[in-house]
Amino acid sequence: MLAACGAAVGHRTEALEAAEEAAALYRGLARRTPALSSPKAAHALATLARRLSDVGRHREALAAGEEAVNLARALAHSAPDSHLPDLADTLTVQAACLRDGGSLNRALASAREAVSIRRALEHSRPSTETPALAESLYVLAVYLYTAGQLQESFAMAWEAIDIYRQLVRTNPAPHTADLARALNILTLNLSRAGRAHEALAAVQEAVTFYRSLAQIDPTAYKPDLAACLHNLATCLGDVGDRSAALAAIRETAELRRELAERDPATHAPALAPCLHRLTKRLAEAGHRGEALETAREAVAAYRSLARRRPEDFRPGLAGALRTHASVLEWAGREADAARIRQESEAMTEETALEDSIRGF
Repeated sequence: MLAACGAAVGHRTEALEAAEEAAALYRGLARRTPALSSPKAAHALATLARRLSDVGRHREALAAGEEAVNLARALAHSAPDSHLPDLADTLTVQAACLRDGGSLNRALASAREAVSIRRALEHSRPSTETPALAESLYVLAVYLYTAGQLQESFAMAWEAIDIYRQLVRTNPAPHTADLARALNILTLNLSRAGRAHEALAAVQEAVTFYRSLAQIDPTAYKPDLAACLHNLATCLGDVGDRSAALAAIRETAELRRELAERDPATHAPALAPCLHRLTKRLAEAGHRGEALETAREAVAAYRSLARRRPEDFRPGLAGALRTHASVLEWAGREADAARIRQESEAMTEETALEDSIRGF
């Protein structure tokens, strides 16, 4: 419990320490009293795997996740009615650790096995397993989308949405956010498949849900609303409604600004590209003054990020500088534009050189 709470408030180091302590304790107890303590050891190891993955220690996370799965698999073999849900849970954690560690194909295998287990369990205990099946389907849909397997991802997303709609009809409070999240991955699938109007309908429904959720709990759901509005702007642009797309990306930027002001470490990385995108949309719409102001804001946001994490954010800064230079040229400020463009080109060359050196 302490490990989970620490992670929830962003105290990743403290959460990891608590998870390591719990895993060591339950490993020892499982050796002495395996029947009583092995299920708790599997859960503790799965929690440890998540916490290790959170801090980028992927190899250790994979080892802890595999240990958790092996323990849960042995328990499920001896007492399937009691422990198959635990096996599905640990497989889901293992899949996340594999994905975070760059092993997407192996992550898909674990996620598929979790879905198979949930399907079997759902027939015998629908009241508890139906929500778990929907969650497993959603996770698999996300991984399939990431792997470019759009047709299967689309099918998994639709199945999850159908289940969540039924759950929302009977008990909306715990499941509305899940439905909105599933609609969002469906949007991405439809958009990538070129089904622009269907994607727009899906994301509009998701935005409606997230707006109501953000009114109830702004801290929890404003980041989700911002992400969904970003997708709405894309979908509106895809169907040619550029005015509505601009309004959506403007609203996204306002939310991102608010979130970054409150918690810059968490939300500033999403604000910078949002401002860059808004700059381009404002320029396309002919809003020169606002585009220039937003371009400066985007560059400043990227500069701040690049000072702390240059490898992650210098390419974005170079792109924001190029856009700023273009807007300056449009405003007739040729000398300023030339200076900014020179900085962008120098940064791009420096990054390319560093990349080539790392390649040896």
